[in-house]
Amino acid sequence: PGAGTNFRIYDGVSWEILSTPFKVYSYPRWDKQGVKWFRTEHGLCKNAGNDWICYNETNSPIIGETIYDFAIDESNNVWITLKQGGVLILNENQIENIEAENLYTLSGSIYQDLNQNGEKDTSDLSMGLQKVRLLPDSITTFSYENGTYRFSVGSGDYEVEYLKNLDWVVNNSPSSYSVSVDTVSFSDLDFRIGVLSAIFNQEKNTLELKVFPNPTSSEIFLSTTGLSFEKFQYQIANSQGQIIQSGKINGGETNSIFLEKIPAGVYWIQVGNEKNIGTTRFVKI
Repeated sequence: PGAGTNFRIYDGVSWEILSTPFKVYSYPRWDKQGVKWFRTEHGLCKNAGNDWICYNETNSPIIGETIYDFAIDESNNVWITLKQGGVLILNENQIENIEAENLYTLSGSIYQDLNQNGEKDTSDLSMGLQKVRLLPDSITTFSYENGTYRFSVGSGDYEVEYLKNLDWVVNNSPSSYSVSVDTVSFSDLDFRIGVLSAIFNQEKNTLELKVFPNPTSSEIFLSTTGLSFEKFQYQIANSQGQIIQSGKINGGETNSIFLEKIPAGVYWIQVGNEKNIGTTRFVKI
């Protein structure tokens, strides 16, 4: 939702069209009088007919940008959770402030470090839907599509642990971070993914691969440089690290691999045997 967005609201009988005069960051929630409430750029706002009433720092203890979420209970109290911790309870006659300690952020990125430079850049592959666990609280979250993850924590000692897919190996990054949170957040707790598959997790010679056409719509042709008469196993993984196709190819010749059963997207193909390993990327359109 944004400024000028039309909400179409169905009450079981008819549709109502509601236009918002400012940026809205949540879908409507109704109180017991049927009034619609929103989290907006102007704080917590309610809409009754053509009238908008907003609660923010100009008329209440509510600071709009600190609102994380809100809910309305059976008694028409609006419970507001805050990004920095704590809860405000609004019943329009008074506001009760339930204090909490300041919260800090533990965050980072999960990505495949393609150029092996030790930092995330535009040539690397972001890894979405990867599991990260916060200890000692045993809270698990998943990375977003852009590879980032985050936890909100209070002061204390924590361990942030990457829970790798069984088909992934972290070979150029720590598998966990130990941090002591006092007055600052941590935003550089990155996990760099190395070798794709555990079956290739030994020191091996680098195998040069050629894949064409790239992008492709139905199949790729894959060849290795030299190494005639050697047998190799290949695996194709998606951006979440899931192995979705595998098979065998011959070295020193061009091999055809059909891709009709996999959806469009960015993929990795890794080829290896007991002595050699190589990885490259292709796009299915």
